[in-house]
Formats: sequence, structure tokens, C-alpha cells
Amino acid sequence: MAHPQVIKKLSLKCEKLPDSSLLDLIFRDQKQRLTGAELKKKFATNTGMYGLDEYRLQKIKEMLECVENARILYIIFDTRSHEWLSANFARLLTYDYRITDGPTWYGGIKVIKPICYWPIQLWKVFV
Repeated sequence: MAHPQVIKKLSLKCEKLPDSSLLDLIFRDQKQRLTGAELKKKFATNTGMYGLDEYRLQKIKEMLECVENARILYIIFDTRSHEWLSANFARLLTYDYRITDGPTWYGGIKVIKPICYWPIQLWKVFV
């Protein structure tokens, strides 16, 4: 859960702040917006896509819907190109994404769960 001083004085559009424990970073930027980031080490699929577990995307959607002016980034370290890349989830959600069952780690166990995929062209080099 986010530190109390981080969420203090947020403009919420819902009764309470959704579970933010899935986010790896949470802070207020220079514009005092709640900013969060999902950080992952990944490589693109053979078809040129990055994925995210559907349950994780649902939690991020809840956060974006609840907190006015929130910004949540999906930051990836691509293990093939050795580059840090980022995409804004608000932008990713405006694109049609593909959902398919695939292998993922959940609670320390490798399982098959729905995964959402986007084309790698939606990510930019993170500087």
C-alpha cells in the first residue's frame, strides 16, 4: 500500500484508494500527480509484443479510474536489447490489446493465466 504521505490530499473519484500493492513504485511527481510504475524484466514475444497479466491490468485500471490525474507507467527492461522502455497505461488502454492464456508466475508458482499483449512499438526508450 502507498505511504500515507504519498496519498494524502489525493483527489479520489471513489470511496477509497484501490490496492496499490502491485505497483513497484508510487510517488508524487513535480505536478503533484500520483505516479506509479510497474517494473518488469521482459523480452518481446516472437510476434513483437509485451504482455501483462490480466489481473494486474485490472488493478491498474481501478487505480486510474479512482485517482484523478493519476499516471501509471509500464517500465520494461528488455533483456534482448538491454534497454529500459516505458509506456503510459492510460495510452496502452486506448489500444485494442490481445488477451490469451499463457504461462506466468503467480504466488511463486508457474501457472497459466490470461495475459494482455500490446505491440512493442507503443513503448519508448525510458530516459
